[in-house]
Amino acid sequence: MAVSYNALAQSLARSSCFIPKPYSFRDTKLRSRSNVVFACNDNKNIALQAKVDNLLDRIKWDDKGLAVAIAQNVDTGAVLMQGFVNREALSTTISSRKATFFSRSRSTLWTKGETSNNFINILDVYVDCDRDSIIYLGTPDGPTCHTGEETCYYTSVFDQLNNDEASGNKLALTTLYSLESIISKRKEESTVPQEGKPSWTRRLLTDDALLCSKIRYFVGYLYN
Repeated sequence: MAVSYNALAQSLARSSCFIPKPYSFRDTKLRSRSNVVFACNDNKNIALQAKVDNLLDRIKWDDKGLAVAIAQNVDTGAVLMQGFVNREALSTTISSRKATFFSRSRSTLWTKGETSNNFINILDVYVDCDRDSIIYLGTPDGPTCHTGEETCYYTSVFDQLNNDEASGNKLALTTLYSLESIISKRKEESTVPQEGKPSWTRRLLTDDALLCSKIRYFVGYLYN
């Protein structure tokens, strides 16, 4: 069962006393301690700090102190990217509401969008049943991939196995948004002259009267 920490994140975001405390990832003495401190010492903020400590302690970090984090678009369901996080990266994400990861090559934290301004604004954080995988659920400010693509997942393995290179890049979309993408493509093609009988979708897109009649026809089912 996935666990959502939205309520905790909201309470932390509202607290003016919640401040990330940077520390060296290589300092093993600090790995088991919370990387957040509170400027105030009232009971409420002490309780929040205890919740953060408890959250971080319950994650099953690997032997390098890392866990996998996947960023997902809350509106489309599209998987945007995958990275790694440590304790500091996760707590920074909770406090800043910006998707933050840990760079294994540079041994430092990095926030998606810090150079491109294409931040991923976090609305919720989920942990899987084994507590070794994390989902950052949010809305991207722009393309997530450094190539300019909407997500980092646009290469279909099955297309490559079928030698279907002509299909080009194809985003990994849920069924509903995949259908929307197909309809949008048909709409673009509708302006190009076509030989032979047009597809049903093309007819609907180019004939307003036909489209309206079909909408009225299917809306009738909702009332029957």
